[in-house]
Amino acid sequence: MKKFISVSTIAAALVLGSLSLQAKSGDLQLHVNQSQVKNASQSAVKKEIAFQKAAVKLASKEIMKGLQKTIQAIDALGKEKTKDAQAALEEATKSFESALKVEPALKLVPVETNIQLYSIDVPLKTIDKAVNIAISLLKDHEVQTATAILEPLKDEIDIDTMYIPMDLYPVATQTALKALKKGDKKAALAALVTAMDTMVHTRVVMPLGLLTAQDLVTAASRLDKSKKKEVLSLLDAASEELAKARELGYVKKHNAEYASLERQIKALKKEVKGKNIVAKLYEKLKKDFESLVHKTRNDTITIGSPAQQKAEEKVMEFEKKEGQRALKERQEFLKEAQQDKSKTVK
Repeated sequence: MKKFISVSTIAAALVLGSLSLQAKSGDLQLHVNQSQVKNASQSAVKKEIAFQKAAVKLASKEIMKGLQKTIQAIDALGKEKTKDAQAALEEATKSFESALKVEPALKLVPVETNIQLYSIDVPLKTIDKAVNIAISLLKDHEVQTATAILEPLKDEIDIDTMYIPMDLYPVATQTALKALKKGDKKAALAALVTAMDTMVHTRVVMPLGLLTAQDLVTAASRLDKSKKKEVLSLLDAASEELAKARELGYVKKHNAEYASLERQIKALKKEVKGKNIVAKLYEKLKKDFESLVHKTRNDTITIGSPAQQKAEEKVMEFEKKEGQRALKERQEFLKEAQQDKSKTVK
């Protein structure tokens, strides 16, 4: 079982440079694009990583300790070390109780954040060629070759966050502790597995083309009005980055916003070539970029573990079983007591 313990781990794999792919329909060369785009990409990446690190407040020491002790209990049960498992669960319970005493309303609390970066600076025609080759291969059922071609075509920052549901997880660990005290190791382990299953894994995918285009527009807005050639070059690069995001399929949910940004850049280029009255156009364009980036950050995908509702159902099921077991034991005790009473009377 994976242990979700490393805190704020930043795993950045930057794919810049040249990549060569071979397909049945011919050779496909992917190469680095303009240096200004590369610089903008690096700037956008640094800004986004800094933003995400500031935005995610990780769990307290008590919660992290409780989670770690729960995992130790699972390991101990696997090695038939029941006493060690019980001791670990008792410590976990104390840690969770301490955290909830400070903040009783705690719900989903992040315990790990990973950032993975995929960057590929290629011309639009190269992306289009790769897609067409893949389509041709898929028609011939050459799925693996097509997958090999499409796999590198990612231009994004993935922000993966693991959450512990503090209204659910401690309940499951308490259930495990009760079961263990009764000598039911199987039920204890099942409860701990369920506790781990309540962990919620989310992913936010930030299209790098959007962030890069935003940086390029900002850079253009800072140049002197007389430097029309440099400004147009930056705006051309921004348009290409947005178009690349379209080609790579990142715009489905926000297609209208992307189209609006592209139209605004086109209008801005026209003004730069003409009267160059661009201050207000830049202002609106930059605000619209910020708005779209904000929306994209909120496009969270829940993956891996079940959603909170499903997790809550599982914990409630454990509590129900625990209650039924306790009731059965009480009934058996009363039955035995009644039998003893009858014997005594005789």
